[in-house]
Amino acid sequence: MGNYAYICFYEKGLYVFDVSNPASPQEIASLILSGGFEAMQVYVSGDYAYVTDDANKFHVIDVSNPSSPVETGDLQMTSPSGAITFGNNIYVKGNYAYVTIPTPSTGLVIVNISNPESPEITGIYESASRFMEVSIAGQYAYVVDESNGLQVIDVSDPANPVQVGYYFDVSGYAESVFVDENYCYLDFVISFHQRYFPVIYFTGYHEAKKPMSSTVKKTSTKSMPRKITG
Repeated sequence: MGNYAYICFYEKGLYVFDVSNPASPQEIASLILSGGFEAMQVYVSGDYAYVTDDANKFHVIDVSNPSSPVETGDLQMTSPSGAITFGNNIYVKGNYAYVTIPTPSTGLVIVNISNPESPEITGIYESASRFMEVSIAGQYAYVVDESNGLQVIDVSDPANPVQVGYYFDVSGYAESVFVDENYCYLDFVISFHQRYFPVIYFTGYHEAKKPMSSTVKKTSTKSMPRKITG
């Protein structure tokens, strides 16, 4: 964010780099997470960095002074099955953090972060498969489900997230998602050597109760072979 980059270094925790000079980034701080678990994913919003670890824990870190990060609170996100896992991806909007959990029966966890010292789980959208990444636009969460493509979830009531649409493609496994305006950009893995990027166009998604399944369609794809060397 700005002149700083925040990177998870597993058991070494969160590192902060000054990137004001892109040709010569400088490490200025690091922080080991409470419990000593491995830092997996980070999302920075305002004065806080939100980090997940490999024990399914969610950490809130004050980075208002990037050279001296301080952990202010944490939350254990135990799945309904009781399995220990990790947050796969984080997206923050307003007072909520949306965390994908790659454990069947968990899916998407919505965390209230209005109190940095005491984050709380507000709602859970359960999935039978693995949720990989999430992007938020309007009142909807766009989540890629590894084996079931794109799921569109209405999160206008964070305590009761509801699926309202989906896009399924049998060509590969969904890994990444990014939403901008009326377009959704996806990343599908076809094989170890190849992946492709469908672009989804949708209309009316900002309108509450709009049936998504009738308005989502693929507009284009780009196949990109990957050269493997070494």
